[in-house]
Amino acid sequence: MAQQLTFGAYALPSFHVQSDASQQTFMQQLLDLLAAAEPLGFESIWINEHHFDAWGGMMSSPITALAGLSQRTHRIRLGTSIAVLGLHHPLDTAEQLATLDLMSGGRLDFGIGRGSEPFDYEAFGIDYAEAQARTLEALDVILAAWTHDRFSYSGPHYQVPEVELWPRPAQRPHPPVWVSCSSTPAHFEWTARRGYNLLTLGFPRPVSEFAGLVDVYRMAWADAGRDPADYRIGALYHVVVSGTSERARHLAVGAFGRFLGGLRASATRPTRRPQPPRPSAALGEPDVERLIDQARLIAGNPQDVADTLRYLQAEVGFTHVNLMFQFGGLGFGVARKSMALFAEEVIPRVRGVGNGLGVPNSASSTQAATSPALG
Repeated sequence: MAQQLTFGAYALPSFHVQSDASQQTFMQQLLDLLAAAEPLGFESIWINEHHFDAWGGMMSSPITALAGLSQRTHRIRLGTSIAVLGLHHPLDTAEQLATLDLMSGGRLDFGIGRGSEPFDYEAFGIDYAEAQARTLEALDVILAAWTHDRFSYSGPHYQVPEVELWPRPAQRPHPPVWVSCSSTPAHFEWTARRGYNLLTLGFPRPVSEFAGLVDVYRMAWADAGRDPADYRIGALYHVVVSGTSERARHLAVGAFGRFLGGLRASATRPTRRPQPPRPSAALGEPDVERLIDQARLIAGNPQDVADTLRYLQAEVGFTHVNLMFQFGGLGFGVARKSMALFAEEVIPRVRGVGNGLGVPNSASSTQAATSPALG
């Protein structure tokens, strides 16, 4: 039996000095937006970690923000998407996340990744060439700390003398682990074979290519002898919902263009060591209207958005979708209305109130279409 699709509110906030309020006001408005996800019926809140830049840097401490939200909510899950493990000592991360799990009554979802910003690693005095190895080693240390009364660890990057972690998380044996994978098939396969849930994002490539990467995860999960009913696949999309398709597309085009501009600028920050070129650093000025037509950015009236999501779920097979409602300088009032409209009119349609699977006209050629900037 197929898993029911679940919905999360997601934040990687891009701050725009020209249009946004003060940092204090922005932070309060962002937390208010995320806290509103619970009464609207969303199942989870997710916050990304980023540093030293207006693009994402307002959430340099997602654990702190989630701890605050844990006291403003009662049932909704609280996820790190992602915690950049390679930037921090794993014992410190294990302690902070265990505290968050206790504060929230066992509502933590532990999403991790290497992070994509060499600049951030260098600012912390770490060689980005070690990022992947440090991330995987830190994950092993954290899980050992959470599941053993006492433990020690010795590896290339971390050495832990025999120690007992205080506090321990509420969830046993530990909070659910989600691993971020974006483009490397071997990473999707490794995540499945380890039995971890998958976090990924849909906008950088055509739907057919995205579906192929997710298939790697599903096949590896089955090859490892795991029950397909047990995996969770989370996909991230930016979304704007409005009363008319025209207004939603207009808002999305401007905001997503600014968001991608910030992403491009962040990716081209100078580093001391030579780094392989990042795809996002090579972004031109993408045709955002075309991305909407290709179902890589979601914008429209409630029926449009529901049809697009049902189409994407049928093609890609995700079980959870994270939705970014505020991005690229989009006003918080607009984002709040978009999120409420999504909860009230899109979620019921996606979950079966409508008649059959609607394939949006704009997405019908997705399999053949590619974007010159992102494809």
